[in-house]
Amino acid sequence: MGDAQLRCPRQGCQALVAIGRPVLDYLVDERGLDADVLRLNRVGADPGPDMLRRPGGIPRGGVAAVFPVLSPDGGIGYAQSRYLVIPAGRAKYDNPAARLGDNPRHGWITPTVDRRPDVVVICEGVPDAYAAASTGLSAVAILGAKNADQTTATAIARSLHGRTPVIAFDGDPAGRAAAEVLRQAFHQIGLAAATSTMPTGRDVASLRPAERGALARELCLTPLV
Repeated sequence: MGDAQLRCPRQGCQALVAIGRPVLDYLVDERGLDADVLRLNRVGADPGPDMLRRPGGIPRGGVAAVFPVLSPDGGIGYAQSRYLVIPAGRAKYDNPAARLGDNPRHGWITPTVDRRPDVVVICEGVPDAYAAASTGLSAVAILGAKNADQTTATAIARSLHGRTPVIAFDGDPAGRAAAEVLRQAFHQIGLAAATSTMPTGRDVASLRPAERGALARELCLTPLV
């Protein structure tokens, strides 16, 4: 808890710690993500507005996993919330109000061990990027398929440092269309991006751990040109 212990009663702090457990269990047990990857990428838990007051504009729909949106050097300038129980009338993801900061459109995810240091897997959403990193692959999360465009491709390219982008978007028409837009955007700036096709109706995060491992082995064994 660190500094938080100086600002709340003992029972309140214990309650805050307890809230983190269902969030961790959801991400690790239900979503199959690696706890060390979550820790390395500074994933947090929001106990909700009833337990933790916050200013206007901060997501307040209930208990949520908090996904920091990291820059290539690991800095945090933004965060996205994923509710464990989706509130009525709300989406499962929630972002801060625009007046509090610009949406960076993408974030970088680091694996604990990089099995393919010449590759960066570009995913449609933060959980997919955590899933890729859980298999030992560096990843970028696009914060919504609508952000798969020339601006985002150009920004990602600045930090690739010679690595090949591999686009692994959702296996639905919208995801495949966005993947092609992003591939063409990389082509416009002289980069050849590979595409890893997800099964119909699936995404990287919904793959079982064995299926993710097969994807990782495929990338590790396949020369990307």
